[in-house]
Amino acid sequence: PQVGDAYARMRIPRLGDGWEWVVVQGVGVADLRRGPGHYPDSADPGEIGNVAVAGHRATYGEPFAYLDTLQVGDEIFVERGGREYRYLVTESFITVPSDTGVLLPVPGQQGVVADEASVRLTSCHPRWGSTERLIVHGELAGSTTVPSAQNQASGVSEGAVT
Repeated sequence: PQVGDAYARMRIPRLGDGWEWVVVQGVGVADLRRGPGHYPDSADPGEIGNVAVAGHRATYGEPFAYLDTLQVGDEIFVERGGREYRYLVTESFITVPSDTGVLLPVPGQQGVVADEASVRLTSCHPRWGSTERLIVHGELAGSTTVPSAQNQASGVSEGAVT
């Protein structure tokens, strides 16, 4: 997908029964105004490596407003290309905004080749500030095929919104 296009659909049950967002491709200002954004140079859902997604906590719909409430073992679902990937939260932590190592294929390890599929959600911290970054990390726990009708209804495919 092109920057700004619908990329995937994300659900995080801990954030509420109705918490579901379309993730766009890209993390620029215009992209994040539409919802969470996939870092284009990061892995795709289900792939070996790190799927990295950024989102606002206090503006533009506040998709990650309560990201700090996630706990180890919570589920993060990412649907793309006819599959739904289930990640389990393994940790969350606070870091400085300049810590781009959290986005590497193996977070924090420059030049290391990934051998696991993971997800990283990033947002500003504290909620009403931007002096730090909140990072939530999860590991792939499985995936299922999304029935064709449901996949079409979700509006998320390999390309743009249908």
